[in-house]
Amino acid sequence: MKIDTTYIGVKSTESMRKYVERKLKKLENLLEYDTNVAITVNMNKKKDKKQDKDIIVSVEVNATNCKERYHVLEENSDFYTAIDKLEEKLKRKIIKKKEKIQSLKRRKGINSNIEEFNIVMSA
Repeated sequence: MKIDTTYIGVKSTESMRKYVERKLKKLENLLEYDTNVAITVNMNKKKDKKQDKDIIVSVEVNATNCKERYHVLEENSDFYTAIDKLEEKLKRKIIKKKEKIQSLKRRKGINSNIEEFNIVMSA
């Protein structure tokens, strides 16, 4: 898994980078192919009416490999909480897609070549 991280409006620290890598490495065994992950961490100063916080961290992940593409966005006032929630969302998306593929294989009796499913999912 190749992880590229971009920080906008915040200084990157070693602990932040290691935390992101550690969280995303947990998902590596769920993915079948070598995956490129692009993470954008954007820290904005804006008023959130729900939480009365001035700083909002938005973390966006785009994970792609030869057959699958995942996009997840999370906003929170705390960087580490945003990463935790983002990991859970990405994990759910990966598992959901795997279950859909397995269900399709069982229902239609198709072999491991599922190109027609990927065409429908990407449209």
